[in-house]
Amino acid sequence: MRHTIKVEDIREHVNHLLENQRTVTAVGQHYGTEFRLGVASVLEYVLRATGNYTGYRYLSEAQMVVKEPPGVILHTDPDANEFPDRSRRRYF
Repeated sequence: MRHTIKVEDIREHVNHLLENQRTVTAVGQHYGTEFRLGVASVLEYVLRATGNYTGYRYLSEAQMVVKEPPGVILHTDPDANEFPDRSRRRYF
C-alpha cells in the first residue's frame, strides 16, 4: 500500500522540533544542535527536491519557546550580530 505525506506537514513538524526541542543529553539520548541540524538538512533536501524551498530565518530570543540560546541575537550594527545556535531556525 502506498502512502503520501504533505510537504507542508513535514515542514511544520520540523519547525516545531527546531523551535521547541530542548537540548537533552541523557543515556541513549542526545537532542542537541547536531540533531536539529540533521533534521534541518533532511527537510532542506525534501523542500529542494519538491521545489518548495523558500529559505529560513534564525529565531530570535523573543521567538524561542524554550529558554535556550536562540538562533540569532540582533544588534544595531549588523556586523555585530551573534549566532549562538544556528539550528534554531524556522523554514518558510
